[in-house]
Amino acid sequence: MKMVQNRFRQLIGIMGIIGVIVLITSFIINPAPPADDTLDQLIAFGTAHKNSILTGAWMQTMGTMLLVLFAFAIVHLSGAANRFSGWASFFGGMLLMVVSVIEVNFYLNSLTSTRETVVANIDLIKSTQHLFSGGGAGLVSFAGYRHSRS
Repeated sequence: MKMVQNRFRQLIGIMGIIGVIVLITSFIINPAPPADDTLDQLIAFGTAHKNSILTGAWMQTMGTMLLVLFAFAIVHLSGAANRFSGWASFFGGMLLMVVSVIEVNFYLNSLTSTRETVVANIDLIKSTQHLFSGGGAGLVSFAGYRHSRS
């Protein structure tokens, strides 16, 4: 039984490390278009960087998922799953995952949408990015702090 618990802890640690590496890599390889591009320049940018945008979007989803699962495992291992701080962590993790998937959806839509909606998708990407720090990430961090103090 103890060997299974140690393997679980090792797997969780590896998952957290891989999640961070994948997420950081996704931000590095997914370039943002220049701020004042015209519509034609934005479309050309999307065409030129399509593969890195798609790869970065996939990595962002997978990295976020691994980090959320890592946080859930920490809540489980700390025995806080049935306390308020544990539920706040679960809520924050799910919120973070939803925000990530919504942002990735706008990346994909901007690559495949009509000329008229490209700018709207890019604006929605920018507004969605603000939800990361103000939404789920704060709850997961706060609840993690609470676990260590319990």
